[in-house]
Amino acid sequence: MEKSESSSVVATKKAQPLKIPYALAPSGKIVDPEDARKEDGPFLCPACRGRVLLRRGPVRRAHFAHPGQTRCSPETALHAAAKRRVAQAVAAWLDGTGPRPRIERECPICFAPYEQAVPDSVRGVRVEQALPSGYVADVALLGGDPRHVRAAVEIRACHAVETTKKRNIGVPYLELDAEEVLREPTLWRPLSHNLDRRPCRACRTALKRFR
Repeated sequence: MEKSESSSVVATKKAQPLKIPYALAPSGKIVDPEDARKEDGPFLCPACRGRVLLRRGPVRRAHFAHPGQTRCSPETALHAAAKRRVAQAVAAWLDGTGPRPRIERECPICFAPYEQAVPDSVRGVRVEQALPSGYVADVALLGGDPRHVRAAVEIRACHAVETTKKRNIGVPYLELDAEEVLREPTLWRPLSHNLDRRPCRACRTALKRFR
């Protein structure tokens, strides 16, 4: 019996490697494929820590890829890379090698955007920190006592943070877009948060004068 054309295609078709948007360099830093060189490797997937290959060609955009079939999706790798990039940005600020991260806020009085610096009360950072509420923070901003979580940074790669987690997380939190923090790791634009409704400096000054 002759094989059908469709069954022949299924038998010979090879699985395509999954694209990974960012990778880990040997130093542990997040690497953008546009800036990476093959000699800087080996590179690892930020999610599963398996080896990934740098792909670059005249037509296709540069990217990393697992060499074979894997259960690690690009969204999972993006989420893991963003968590690590945020933690590295905070750590660089704390050790004096990088700028202080800033949070973009909206004034509840005049509705103008303004930036709030991450406070000096933050003394440490940790990825995937268990919280007293039972939840796990993607990135925890720690106080002087490393057991004290000052705030949690949650990363949205594909799906929003669950409403029940936002409601019951038990600490101040910010939800950030994964791709945004990978591009600008020190400027945080919250998609959602439970921070206090703090007016901008101009409105605070006006309120003091009124009182």
